[in-house]
Amino acid sequence: MRVLLVSLLSVVFCFAEVKTITGQDGSILVETHYVNGKKEGIEKIYYQNHVLQAEIQYSKDLRSGNAKSYYKTGELESEATFVNDQIKGDMVHYYKSGEKKMVVPYKNNQLNGVLKKYYKDGTLYYEEPNV
Repeated sequence: MRVLLVSLLSVVFCFAEVKTITGQDGSILVETHYVNGKKEGIEKIYYQNHVLQAEIQYSKDLRSGNAKSYYKTGELESEATFVNDQIKGDMVHYYKSGEKKMVVPYKNNQLNGVLKKYYKDGTLYYEEPNV
């Protein structure tokens, strides 16, 4: 009996669920995973045409990890990395063709470094220091 009681007391309870927001046609517009009432895992947001619009990684209700946005036609539009709900490193924007369009450097959630813009052929055409 004591072994059973100790085993039951050592179990950590957690409540996990997936919440969705749907459109008028019943299609999923937002899908968010929660653990103990906080966002945990990848949140997915969809356009009305059912194409993925964004994926955002969460940990304990804070953006933490990769975040990506997509064009309505499905191509990657931008990506960034978050740590404790703050952008860390470069936010990269892309043309539909997949070539870099713009690189925006961040440090401590603020612009920091040289913003760079590119032509579709990959040629750098603009730089602006942001410190």
